[in-house]
Amino acid sequence: MIYMCLSLFFIPCVKWNRQYYVKATCCNIIYSLDPEVGKRIARGENPEILPQNLTQVQAGYKSRIKSCENCGLETREDFGFCPKCGKRF
Repeated sequence: MIYMCLSLFFIPCVKWNRQYYVKATCCNIIYSLDPEVGKRIARGENPEILPQNLTQVQAGYKSRIKSCENCGLETREDFGFCPKCGKRF
């Protein structure tokens, strides 16, 4: 005897409590974004992000990139003088 059997598996894929975040490029502060505004961005819209839509989550920090005013060299090292032109940072 041959038995034919069809098995179907149902794996529910449910999304809940989705969080959206914004990172400020000037000071690296991380904000939690209002979920409604985040959903609009995810749909491809370009909504205006207002201060009342943001809640600060993590404090920022200054970028450690140094830039030489004379030659324009950018470095993350803690040099007192530019390794390219010798001017003080």
